[in-house]
Amino acid sequence: MSEISQLEERVSRLEHKIDEGFAQLSAQLIPLLVKEEQINAQQKTLDRLAEDQRRLWDLVHAMQLVESARMGRGKVLTGIAHFLSAGMGAAVTWFAAWLTGGPKH
Repeated sequence: MSEISQLEERVSRLEHKIDEGFAQLSAQLIPLLVKEEQINAQQKTLDRLAEDQRRLWDLVHAMQLVESARMGRGKVLTGIAHFLSAGMGAAVTWFAAWLTGGPKH
C-alpha cells in the first residue's frame, strides 16, 4: 500500500504542477495577446493618419497650383494693362502733337 499511496501522491503533485504551469502560461500569454491587439490597433491608427496626411498634402498641393495660376493670370493681365495704357498714352501724345502742328524745330 505504501507504494500505491506514494504513486498517488506523485501523480497528484504532477497534476498540481501541470495545473500551475498552465496557470502561469495563461498569465503570461494574456498580456502578450493584449499587447498584440494594442499594436494592431495602433498600426491601424497610423495607417489612417498616413492616409489623412497624404490627402492633406494633396489638398495643399492643389491649393498651391490654384494660387500659382491665379498669380500668373494676374501678372499677365497686369502686363497687358501696362502695354495698353502705354499704347494709349503714346496715341494721345501723338494726337496732341498732330493737333498742335508737331514739334517746332
